[in-house]
Amino acid sequence: MPSELPTPFLLERERANGFRRHMQILHDRCTDTVHFSDLRMSQVWIEELAWYKAGRVQYDTPLIMLDWALSWANSIPPPPIDLLREGRKMLVETAEDWAVSFEFCRDITSKFMKLYKSELPDWLVQAIRIARCEQMRLESILRESWPGGDMEGEQKALEQMRAGQAIGLDEAFAQIAGVSGEEWQQRVQAHKKARRP
Repeated sequence: MPSELPTPFLLERERANGFRRHMQILHDRCTDTVHFSDLRMSQVWIEELAWYKAGRVQYDTPLIMLDWALSWANSIPPPPIDLLREGRKMLVETAEDWAVSFEFCRDITSKFMKLYKSELPDWLVQAIRIARCEQMRLESILRESWPGGDMEGEQKALEQMRAGQAIGLDEAFAQIAGVSGEEWQQRVQAHKKARRP
């Protein structure tokens, strides 16, 4: 069954997944063999696939579409919860594919560099770092701003509630404010009194 997610989700997912599949093929060929021709061909592919031109990686990372995705997720009326979960999952998988692809690239290039006793190019070191940092940023932004959690998180919360491990709202607000439950109740009462006409 085709996804009902908006097209930008599907295109970004396919782009990152294709990037990962491409790098997986090169990685498998170069880590399972010591043939110079395979290593050299992989290096040529890495350079020619436009990851490094004019001193920067040419592909836009998945983080670039996050602002648009958050606008869609928080639109009114909101998208159905199953689409929100699917969209969130797709964004997380996209960022993971992107980061893993550059790690594959590092492995291939490292093997090539050992033959020439040189170091990884600066652009690659930077691209790997940026891809992992952006993956962590995307996951953090989704935790803070995406309406609805992922299915595993919701199931875990429900299990904690059933087991009596969940805390009430008053206790949660007291913890957020960094005060005791009693002091929180006093603040609430003081606020209610101040609001009465």
